Amino acid sequence: MKRRIDCLLLCILMLVPVSACSEGKEPDVEDSTVIEQTEAPTETETEAPKIPTAEISEPSLYLFENDKYTLGYTISETDGVPDGSKEDIVWTSSSDCVTVEGGIVRAKKEGFALVSAGGESVCVVHVLPDTMPVVTVDTGGVAVTSKEEYVQCLVTMETENESFCFEEASAGIRIRGNSTASRSKKPYRIKFNSARNLLGMNQGAECKSWVLLAERYDDSVIRNATALTFASMICEEYSSDFRYVTLMLNGENKGLYLLCEQSQINENRINIEEAG
Repeated sequence: MKRRIDCLLLCILMLVPVSACSEGKEPDVEDSTVIEQTEAPTETETEAPKIPTAEISEPSLYLFENDKYTLGYTISETDGVPDGSKEDIVWTSSSDCVTVEGGIVRAKKEGFALVSAGGESVCVVHVLPDTMPVVTVDTGGVAVTSKEEYVQCLVTMETENESFCFEEASAGIRIRGNSTASRSKKPYRIKFNSARNLLGMNQGAECKSWVLLAERYDDSVIRNATALTFASMICEEYSSDFRYVTLMLNGENKGLYLLCEQSQINENRINIEEAG
């Protein structure tokens, strides 16, 4: 009996160290993996709400000061932007010549502005002054009679927007046209000695050559202006910009002219490679 008790005590003493080691052992790899997986997930940043944009129908627009015009546009299809949210569109203008809100453009002063609704398209808005700009050409009394030879002259521009005004810029002037060159009111071509912009045309592009159309065969004086306006509205390619002006030549009032860009190969006009 005593031998059985001794054996039992011996077995108990042998088991005690094993239990102690089991209670104090480090967790194995599987245990650590479980701990890592049960950690609380980190918070993710909330995405900013998407702002709707629009594509404008009119690529170009002419307005007189204080006029207003409602642009045509379609809301761009963008994921995450709810339908019927046109009031959330952000309209912008590149200059203070116009203001735009809710697609309504209001002309403030002479100049031009690029209007955008956040999409890929923009509308170029040209604001014309209420008072006619005056182009003064002084040749020093030399008559302008040739279609080939330029007469040296000084050109002055006067208009409402002072940033478009300049005095006595050096240039040359000659007669242009074919049948119109035979009429008493003649068309002219002006070529400045250095490139400059006139009246903010063509988004401020600077070039040397400009045209003064007499419109002698058009008593309405709107045919060319209408054609150029339509061209700017429906063509992505270049079309000449224009402004109505009064021409003063050597102190004589020559009347109403259409001042236009000369159609020519130029990076700011017809941007193509000239044939060699």
